[in-house]
Amino acid sequence: MLIAKSYLAAAFLWTMVLALLVVVACVVPTDTTGTSGGGGGGSACNSGYCLNNGKCCPRGTSDYTYGGHGYAAGCYASCPYVGDCGASTQCF
Repeated sequence: MLIAKSYLAAAFLWTMVLALLVVVACVVPTDTTGTSGGGGGGSACNSGYCLNNGKCCPRGTSDYTYGGHGYAAGCYASCPYVGDCGASTQCF
């Protein structure tokens, strides 16, 4: 009985560790250096970048958020929280 409980506790711990790694891998922001004309603020982005929330992000991580809810501002593959990223994305 004690061995079964230890096995379940270990399995639960490993599940939590793997879940945390998946979350970290999906929520690591990338750079916003793809602007042409010197800044975000609604200007066009360089080729291969997308404009979202007034910032340019690489096409693969096209959602920009200002951060909050425990994560950093930056570009993400998907918006970490509904409503934190721009409603429309324009890619160049």
